Amino acid sequence: MNIRFQEPAEERLRIAAVERFKTMDASVHKSFVSAANILQKMTRTSIAGFSLLGQETQWFTSAMGGDLIESRRDETFCQYAIQSDIPLIIPNARMDPDYADHPLVAGNPYIQFYMGLCVRDADQYPLGALCAADMFPRSLDDNAYFVAVNLRDMLQNLLVVAARRRVS
Repeated sequence: MNIRFQEPAEERLRIAAVERFKTMDASVHKSFVSAANILQKMTRTSIAGFSLLGQETQWFTSAMGGDLIESRRDETFCQYAIQSDIPLIIPNARMDPDYADHPLVAGNPYIQFYMGLCVRDADQYPLGALCAADMFPRSLDDNAYFVAVNLRDMLQNLLVVAARRRVS
């Protein structure tokens, strides 16, 4: 695979932010489940969720479709999505030279479409990705893209509010 994961300069602080997210109020986690559900419906994909990226592991804190709960971080698409605030959209991974030999493309679940949006905490550390995937190539219409970006923004705003509540 031609794409390499670039470690964020402050990875230790990002991992601490991931650990703080794990202890968030249940209502925050429920909002992430709702966002994944909406994203799956809007993108018409078989899989959608929010992945939390630790040092070596990716966990799906909310997932619709598929049975993946945890995987090695170096075998994920989401590791690339958290490197930018621009959504990562791969319409057909099998035809993309950067991703064609990725383990999730070449093997089970044979992903062809992927979209991931970096979700940052209140301190702007990337926690993970709101993502959608499918076993068929596809493109997104403007409405689905708009909803996906706004869901990500809503989750980030929720994390800011939750962080303020924890401090007070």
